[in-house]
Amino acid sequence: MVLFLALGTVLPLTLIRTLDIPSAIFGAYTLCMTLFLLFMYSTTSTYQPQPDTGFRPKISVVIPAKNEAGVIQQVVKAVFDSDYPSSRLEAIAVDDGSTDETWDRLQALTEPLAKLSSA
Repeated sequence: MVLFLALGTVLPLTLIRTLDIPSAIFGAYTLCMTLFLLFMYSTTSTYQPQPDTGFRPKISVVIPAKNEAGVIQQVVKAVFDSDYPSSRLEAIAVDDGSTDETWDRLQALTEPLAKLSSA
């Protein structure tokens, strides 16, 4: 069915517009893309994903921050709100000499996140 539809669009374009150079280029492009899509369809139609084995390595997320007081708490919370197990997740926030309240807001997150990561 896919082959029939693909050739049904490519062959008329190729036969009708062979004399016009831009149309010939467009037709060649259409033919190449159709062949590529057919190739991709045929090679991926039998793909079977590997079953989830439950392997979850411990990961570290490094969050660089300089004068990010307005968003740093949301960024750190977003890391821990991901679907990755929080017991296998480590967030390292690096304050690079901020002149605003970035460090204070990071310190305010220490206790709630410690409870979250131990759960």
